[in-house]
Amino acid sequence: MAEAFQYRRMVDFCETDMAGIAHFSNFFRWMEAAESALLRKVGVALTASDGVTDYGWPRVRASCSYHEPVRYSDELQIELTIKTIKLKAVEYVAKFYVGEGDDRRHVATGKMTAVYVTKPTAGGPMKSLALPPDLLQRLAPYAEEIIA
Repeated sequence: MAEAFQYRRMVDFCETDMAGIAHFSNFFRWMEAAESALLRKVGVALTASDGVTDYGWPRVRASCSYHEPVRYSDELQIELTIKTIKLKAVEYVAKFYVGEGDDRRHVATGKMTAVYVTKPTAGGPMKSLALPPDLLQRLAPYAEEIIA
């Protein structure tokens, strides 16, 4: 069983509409923030450069299913797991919750796929890369499946 990375944050007023309900687009930002926190925890940068080559993780797919509204000042608990690590990509699943104990509610489920890429610092096209073995090792505890 994959370990779920736990990420918490409050819903800010600026992330809501006039009814105090979080705008749907914020779930994608929150997924990305959870991913960034997970990668920081395992010592992996979302972007890096050696001065000649840039490395990064562009998203190639993202979706979110909403189960109930999230409101201003709700504390979100995001459980991020890696569904699959592929040769050049990582597929994430983010489960969003609000409340504690018996009042805890699953409010949304997001999915996101990021591809590991390189490009010349001076400009040029991106090229996908196989994930390095040390990177696979750092992410493995959070992965349900590795098919790299």
